[in-house]
Amino acid sequence: EALAGMEQQGLVERQTNDQDRRSSLVYITPKGAERQKQLREERIQNAQRIMAPLTEEEKEIRRQKALERDRKWRAEHKEQIKASRRKWVENNPEKDKECKRNYEEKLKEKRRLEKSRNN
Repeated sequence: EALAGMEQQGLVERQTNDQDRRSSLVYITPKGAERQKQLREERIQNAQRIMAPLTEEEKEIRRQKALERDRKWRAEHKEQIKASRRKWVENNPEKDKECKRNYEEKLKEKRRLEKSRNN
């Protein structure tokens, strides 16, 4: 099982769901988050390498198609995403607050960078 392998590697941990003991909740560990970051960076590098020969127009077309696929997938899975998020927040209120703070900080930094580019 893929999940068991990830658990053995220390990438995720399972906890019994106190609200429904028939199920488990799966959480990413710090080691898993680091691996996720590495994989994201590898995907970005691979995408840049693959797209390097394309013109800017071709790159933009591919970006728009990818965004549309993502929007479609999210729309099709909207309720599952919401339910999963609610469960996670219920079981991780402190982590949720931390995530919100981190998001706000990143958003502020992004706006600051955009503002400095426009000046």
